Amino acid sequence: MTRISIARSALFLAPLMCAQAWAQNAGVVAVGEGDCKKSDRVVIATRQGFTLAEQWRGTFYKNYRVFGELNRYGFKDVQVEGRDGRIYIDDYQASEDRAKEWCFEED
Repeated sequence: MTRISIARSALFLAPLMCAQAWAQNAGVVAVGEGDCKKSDRVVIATRQGFTLAEQWRGTFYKNYRVFGELNRYGFKDVQVEGRDGRIYIDDYQASEDRAKEWCFEED
């Protein structure tokens, strides 16, 4: 009887744990393609701050949902509104001031 209870509990908790992990890898485009000084730059708002990325493949318009590994440097394959995308993450967990500076800086 206890084994069944534990199994049922695990069955109900697993989707919640997956949803929580998925939410940690989710973001929303705050500044979309073409809105920064350089047209390939996008700013993605996440629970941990802002992810500053260069767009390599996909469409990243403001308010589009992005799923993937958004809190590590380098090239990342992501899902943008259900489609494949690729970004290069320059910075993550950035403040709003840092995101504005990065978006409009001259290189």
